[in-house]
Amino acid sequence: MAKRFVLVDESEAEEKFATLELGPPYSEVAPEVPIETATGGLTPLRQTCTWKYIVSSSLYGPIFAEVEMRCRFVKQTKIIQDANSNEVVSTAFLRCLHNVKANDHIIYNSVEYPISSVDAITGIGGGIIEYEVRL
Repeated sequence: MAKRFVLVDESEAEEKFATLELGPPYSEVAPEVPIETATGGLTPLRQTCTWKYIVSSSLYGPIFAEVEMRCRFVKQTKIIQDANSNEVVSTAFLRCLHNVKANDHIIYNSVEYPISSVDAITGIGGGIIEYEVRL
């Protein structure tokens, strides 16, 4: 139950405020974790997938590089708009900490999915917490 104070003058207010017990600073409760050891901003990243992105193009097509990353993969069917504003059916989405781009590919459980859209999830301070990717 909250306590109510009836204040008469400012000196009494300063006295009461000085005796309030405040919790520890936020940095002591939840210290900052380096991005390499983080489990994700909003969701735990307990799965592993491979991100294929285009490095360059050659006469025979694009050349891809692959990076293994932690993610959260969820099968979910939804009609979305891709990067070209076309309506497509998204079969899954994943959350990750890497800045993936549309038209890259994600390999999960030996199935390759093209990335349709990417949304950055921002925190209160405006910093990017993680990315939500529609496949």
